Amino acid sequence: MLSHLSRWFWIFASPLVLFLVLWLINHLIYYYFFRHKKLSLEAPTALMALSMTSLALWPAVNPHPIIMNLIAMEFLVLWLYLGMKFVSDNIFQTVSAKIKPDHISIGIWVGATLLPTLLFVEIEPTLYGLIIFFAMTAIILWILYCYFCIKWLNKWIHKKYALRIDARLLFASINTSFLALMTYQLLNQELSFLIYELLLILAGFAYGISLYAMLIQALRFHKHHLLMHLNANITLFYSAIAILGLAVINTGMPQAMVEMLWWAMIISLIIIESLAFLKAAFRMKKHGLVTILLFHDQSQWLRIFSWAACYAFFRAYQFPYDAHHVPALIPLTSLMMIMLLIFYQLLLLVFHRNHHSYQLKFK
Repeated sequence: MLSHLSRWFWIFASPLVLFLVLWLINHLIYYYFFRHKKLSLEAPTALMALSMTSLALWPAVNPHPIIMNLIAMEFLVLWLYLGMKFVSDNIFQTVSAKIKPDHISIGIWVGATLLPTLLFVEIEPTLYGLIIFFAMTAIILWILYCYFCIKWLNKWIHKKYALRIDARLLFASINTSFLALMTYQLLNQELSFLIYELLLILAGFAYGISLYAMLIQALRFHKHHLLMHLNANITLFYSAIAILGLAVINTGMPQAMVEMLWWAMIISLIIIESLAFLKAAFRMKKHGLVTILLFHDQSQWLRIFSWAACYAFFRAYQFPYDAHHVPALIPLTSLMMIMLLIFYQLLLLVFHRNHHSYQLKFK
């Protein structure tokens, strides 16, 4: 017989009770702090970053099941709140005001749905109904996003490459890699291996198209303006390679392909973060250190997402392939930087709740 304490502990640890408790807490936070704020299309980047971090840390930390259930239910509550707020702020108002929506940004929502699905599979695979709901939602969103990307690509060609784009186009590659991971986790023995190979080829093709489009646009900028137009979205260039590498490892592709993706990620990471450092140094010289530190850039959540993806690729590549040329210090340093950046972003979010004067636009 269970003691009274064990009984209460078992009841509280159930996913339903955790969901209701977290829903109440999140609703109070939302009501008092965020109900009057309009949700941008890029808001789910925070959910993506935290989901990717949890997914990357889960094998290394291996916390208590209750902690992981708590994290899973919190992501479910956040996804529901973000989804409802997004529909009310963007879909309904866009239709009523006849504003043209930003279809490319829907790719963020595809990733913000695929990642929690992978997390639920790893943390609590017994939540069959929830996993199937998220998986079907993610597949529908992915199909819609592919349609919008093809439509945009056709328009881009007819406009003779004159359309303004950014690195968010890489979500086509990232989401396809995540879809390959999700289908492999859920339907490993049910689908032909050719399906996974086709998805990975499609992800690589989408990456190549995105890279080509970004290079054409970069040639139109003066080098100074190009540096100033860079933001954390550019980190998607190496995170897309890292996630493709994860999908390749998990689906059992040849080691030569994994090593090629590994070196491509390392080279692109060094180049992109060097450019980010140069931009930060230029801004610091022009605006001062304090202003730079207090500037809240929501796109920095994509940097956290990208570093978490690289950390997951580091660990997945280092141990199964016995990659001795990967220093053990790299995953540890990456983990510490991810935690610091998450803490810093949360502090900025709280700070800017009451200090809007630091929301500067750098030019």
